[in-house]
Amino acid sequence: MSGPSSEIRIRRLAQPIPLNGVQAVTDWVWAQARVNFAIVGPPKDSPWRVRDATVRGESPTNHSSVRFFLEDAKGRRVRVKEYYNDWWIPTVSDISFRGPGRPITYEESAAFVGRDYRRNEASCGHRLGTATEFSLEAGVMGDDDWASLWGSFGALDASVVAEARATSFARRNYWNRWKRTHAPWDTSEISSLQWSDPTSPAMEKAAWALTADRWAPVPGTIDSIGFRTGPLGEEVQMVFRWPMTLDCSAWLRVLRAPPEPWKPLIDASEVNRPAWESTQVAHASVQRASMNPGVGNWYYAWREGPKAYELHLRARKGLGAAQADAALRGLLSPAS
Repeated sequence: MSGPSSEIRIRRLAQPIPLNGVQAVTDWVWAQARVNFAIVGPPKDSPWRVRDATVRGESPTNHSSVRFFLEDAKGRRVRVKEYYNDWWIPTVSDISFRGPGRPITYEESAAFVGRDYRRNEASCGHRLGTATEFSLEAGVMGDDDWASLWGSFGALDASVVAEARATSFARRNYWNRWKRTHAPWDTSEISSLQWSDPTSPAMEKAAWALTADRWAPVPGTIDSIGFRTGPLGEEVQMVFRWPMTLDCSAWLRVLRAPPEPWKPLIDASEVNRPAWESTQVAHASVQRASMNPGVGNWYYAWREGPKAYELHLRARKGLGAAQADAALRGLLSPAS
């Protein structure tokens, strides 16, 4: 890839330059200006070489994405797809899988290895907040190889990291900005919300669901608050984010008074549908689930009077049941 184009100024991720169709990438700065996520890839001294990179920019009918291939001297070839997950639960990593994956860890983060919709060995996760899918087309990759690849990935335009840190989920959200509600998989439960930064008015509007003093134990920091009135009535969603890794750390959904029976949104997933168990956290009886109890993701569902709560904690190294329960404990309303 060539060096940065001096005539291209990277716009904030909340305002990518529109682009119709798919175009080849010869300049990462040019491509970065046309997507709402940090484009990530291997460093220049990596044994992996980037081939056939393309970008699909934003338009009234398409959200943005980047695709390329990685090849190395061992004959391995990995297809890479990157995008911003603002249309499904943002803690979910293994979107391309067709069955539950197994976790791998690198640094303090976790990714997953499994089979994707192409029936290839694959790995999925997030890097700098970017949803990243690896699909192995040739060669062999062990878990250590996948972990090494994940750990090597960084921003291909280093200047975007500061912008990503300063730009919230709400402001980057494609569906919010283009006023579209019908996202992939018809996931209007996420894409149809009106998202806001956690301003004082937004927090006051969300106070019926959760006040700021209760979300302090949640991993990460509050990033965005979403509102909608849907088939189940009024609801609030909150996205939390790790300030350094920029990955979504937690997601909370609160419904004011859904009818019975009520089902958590994750139950709609063909891949991540959990097996719930009843457990006691502090004074409350809650439903809890995790397909990978050593790292997560962790899912919780409970009711407080007419209100229904669903909390997801993103997988990370060392996130066991005790650590996950501790994050939930502060969210629960005080015992009466």
